Amino acid sequence: TDGFGVAFAPALAVSFPLGPLFGRVRVSGTVAPTTLTEPGVGTASLRQELAVAELGYAFRGPEAIVVPYLAIGAGVSHTGVQGQASAPFESRQGDAWAFGGTLGGGSAFRVADRIALTAEAQAVLALPSAAVQLGDQETATAGVVWVQLGAGAMASF
Repeated sequence: TDGFGVAFAPALAVSFPLGPLFGRVRVSGTVAPTTLTEPGVGTASLRQELAVAELGYAFRGPEAIVVPYLAIGAGVSHTGVQGQASAPFESRQGDAWAFGGTLGGGSAFRVADRIALTAEAQAVLALPSAAVQLGDQETATAGVVWVQLGAGAMASF
């Protein structure tokens, strides 16, 4: 059984200071579905979303040029599947919801007074994992743990 593969999933996050810590709410989701194919059986199109609330620690103040940080979070992971079967199989669709935990870190690189570029890596734990079955066999399973890599821009108000 393989994983779901690599997918582009933009994220939107809102963070707020909590003394030396910061809180962050982040949502992400795939833009285009990942398609799995089993010849003679059919295809499955998958979409994944993740919504988490995180608590983080920045190792330097916001006035620093480079601010490394760590964050841990919890929320919900969703996988949606739409199947297209070949005869004699039957097409189905389904949704799988799971606990989504995150642990990661990154750095913010200040480029102007209130603007920074960010780079981040996170491990995501999803329990239970989601599996896709095409025909009589399990074709792919979303890993219990997967990695998200991200780059973005941040503005403070």
